[in-house]
Amino acid sequence: MPVSSPKPTLLVIEDNAVTIATVRKVIKSNRGAAIELITCKNGKEGIEAARRLKPDLVLLDLVMPDFNGEYFLREQARDPDLADVPVLLFTGLTVFEVSHIQVAYPAIKAIVQKRTIPTKLLEEISPFLKSGYRARIQSEQGG
Repeated sequence: MPVSSPKPTLLVIEDNAVTIATVRKVIKSNRGAAIELITCKNGKEGIEAARRLKPDLVLLDLVMPDFNGEYFLREQARDPDLADVPVLLFTGLTVFEVSHIQVAYPAIKAIVQKRTIPTKLLEEISPFLKSGYRARIQSEQGG
């Protein structure tokens, strides 16, 4: 059973501490305490956290040691409880380099280049966190 939070939950799966700190700063300065921000350092930790939390949105790096972003995406696609959780790829790779991954995994809603922080990042994540994924799914299921 997912852990319930009254705030929208953003799960950030990223191995670079500087990038995590930057995302945290961008979120805090623009949405602050209105978002539950959870971070994981690889795809395995990320999928475990996603199963526990059922986040509103996943911000996913692809290139990580050990269990990378594609590991997360494969596991997410296999899990009916997570398959429709929206994912934004957050990468230093070009759109061309990752477009085949976006086609393969329908949960990916956008590709955000890391160098576009903060404007593009906020523009991309805001609609998902405003709508409240979990609240929408619960209302669709009548509960």
